[in-house]
Amino acid sequence: MNPHEPFHNPNPPEPMTEDFAALEHELRNALRPVDPPPGFADRVLARVRQLEPQSTESGQRAAEPKRARILMFPKFRTRLWIPSAVAAMLLIGFAGEQARVQIDEHRKAVEAQKQFETALQVTDRALEHTRLQLQRAGISFGEE
Repeated sequence: MNPHEPFHNPNPPEPMTEDFAALEHELRNALRPVDPPPGFADRVLARVRQLEPQSTESGQRAAEPKRARILMFPKFRTRLWIPSAVAAMLLIGFAGEQARVQIDEHRKAVEAQKQFETALQVTDRALEHTRLQLQRAGISFGEE
């Protein structure tokens, strides 16, 4: 493959259908940048000046209007509940995890106890069977 030759795609893209081309043309026209009408900036600035607070008798500006509540953060003392809530959630999570660990350990201990009791029963039966076989053979084992 020569790097100076133009790339030849063995699978050329399918030609655009007329419907797709028309849709693309409409979208380009609808989304093209448009200049604002003459005087737009002046009208916006005039409206902003109307909304600014009026000056008081002493020549000072009136108190600024309240900002949108969504942009304001509550004062620190009103946010004291946030760290408390986080601490409570962490404590509940830790306690829940500890309870789960204890339940798992208890379940494992109960299962180990059952396995131990089963092993003792099997061992007792095997020893009893061996003792009976030794008695039949005429060997007394541990009975004197």
